[in-house]
Amino acid sequence: MKTVIVGINSKYIHTMLSVRYLAASLNESLQSSADSFCVYREFSVNMSADSVLESLYSENAEVYCFSTYIFNVDFVLRIVRNLKKLKPDSVIILGGPEVTYENEAILRQNPEIDFISCGEGEVSLTTLVNSLAETPLLSKEKIFAEKTCGTAFIYNNMYISFPFALPICDLDTLPFPYTDEELDDAGTKILYYESSRGCPFGCSYCLSSADTHVRFKSVEKTCEELDKFISHNVRLVKFIDRTYNADRERAEKIVSYIIGRDNGVTSFHFEVAPWLVTDKFIELLKSARDGLFQLEIGIQSTNPETLAAINRKVPFEKVRESILKLKEADVHIHVDLIAGLPFEDFPTFGKSFDEVMELECDCLQLGFLKMLKGTQITHQDEHEYIYEDNSPYQVLANKYISYPQLCKLEKIAQILDLYLNSGLCEFMSASKLKKIFGVAPFEFYCGFADWLNERKFFEVLHSTVSLFEFIHDFLVSRYDPVLCESLVAFDYYRFTGSSTFPEWLKTLPDKEGCLEILNNETVLYSYMDEKTREIFDSMDKKHWFRKSRLVKFIFDQNGEKTASKTLFLYDKETFTVFLP
Repeated sequence: MKTVIVGINSKYIHTMLSVRYLAASLNESLQSSADSFCVYREFSVNMSADSVLESLYSENAEVYCFSTYIFNVDFVLRIVRNLKKLKPDSVIILGGPEVTYENEAILRQNPEIDFISCGEGEVSLTTLVNSLAETPLLSKEKIFAEKTCGTAFIYNNMYISFPFALPICDLDTLPFPYTDEELDDAGTKILYYESSRGCPFGCSYCLSSADTHVRFKSVEKTCEELDKFISHNVRLVKFIDRTYNADRERAEKIVSYIIGRDNGVTSFHFEVAPWLVTDKFIELLKSARDGLFQLEIGIQSTNPETLAAINRKVPFEKVRESILKLKEADVHIHVDLIAGLPFEDFPTFGKSFDEVMELECDCLQLGFLKMLKGTQITHQDEHEYIYEDNSPYQVLANKYISYPQLCKLEKIAQILDLYLNSGLCEFMSASKLKKIFGVAPFEFYCGFADWLNERKFFEVLHSTVSLFEFIHDFLVSRYDPVLCESLVAFDYYRFTGSSTFPEWLKTLPDKEGCLEILNNETVLYSYMDEKTREIFDSMDKKHWFRKSRLVKFIFDQNGEKTASKTLFLYDKETFTVFLP
């Protein structure tokens, strides 16, 4: 009997850990049966559903298992319906967080699904497939008789559900999920890694709160596995641990090991609870190479009433203090806010937005509450949530914030990603908005969102040049046009190496001055930092004559009057040399 574990990612660059763990566990358990084996296959929701269906049909398997999440469940169900029509004798199993809860409705609405496997699949799915290996066509009778753990199905029009198996306590027994070939061929893909399961916190909106039994791989096992990523020069390893530093001493030991084995290429991404960060952890980060670590921190809200309602007991002031300490380590910090939480109206959210923007982390992601199956918040009717019936179950309104207000926040989220998180316009940070324009971030972004909406900005995609034109036109309509043109021009040159210049751009390059400064290396070197000098020396002058611009600005990036010049050198990234 052939079993195919199917993973459908949200993007091509992602990988799915679950299908790898499940396939390895199944093959290990099926070793006693010469006729049974398992493979896994990965696809993306951006692929054609027809091509995915054709690929799965050609596998000619007896059992198909799909790992389901909010981002792929609709895609999976479409594939499953057609696959069952083409292969009516095949057994279709679904698992994952999107079908674990309220699964009777899913089974009755989708009769193509034979079983839903709940809980940790290394136990429940392995037990289920082993039972199928003997008599797949009599599967439901056998599963019913054996009361297979973590299995739900419809049998003789009755809904049957057996209790979950106990969680895996010793995570060291799990196989390493990647082969050497995968590691060698990773390229730009993000490779996910798991060193713990469960979460010690009970946030009401989060599915992880359903599993508070936190279990860790040993430090030795974790370091041994991380060494495989490092030895293969994988670009980015993203830990999916819900709270990487739940065990603070363990977190320090792993970070210390990574620093000692740094290959200059591989980066590691962790989600941390800032209030658990220790001074030693920060000192370790300070000693690390730039870019070795990325930290993700879920702030969600700064409103005390909101934090209490979602079971986040640590006050924002403590979170703020910890993040400021982490910033001293000069690591990439990604922070999150969630719109649509209890007790947070539009002005209150604006206050959260301003307070988090003022931290000036490297990335602020503005997300929106999703009413995930199995979470506590879905049972809190007092907040009068209106949300989408279908995945991703995003909140449309509640008693505190209206649908039009959430729509405006959606637009602000897009602006954040396009202009600030991308690095396009550095002057749109909180401190510079306040210093240059005397405006708070939320007020500025609300005004920009309204202005763009009037011009149908959000209805189409835009080029980089077009993005600069919009921000230029918005700024000059409200503030000093000369100042605004200078600000936007600087970021335009920093972000683009184009040899054509848009109509709005009045600050143009000095060609003759550029040739003169490039030929005067002694003067030029005195204004370069070490990294820029190294890049400059790696190319001949002909390259830089083509790939550089010298521009004189009236205002600098802090809005101060200036008469200085900036040399922009374009390679894989832009290097700036500030001249008197």
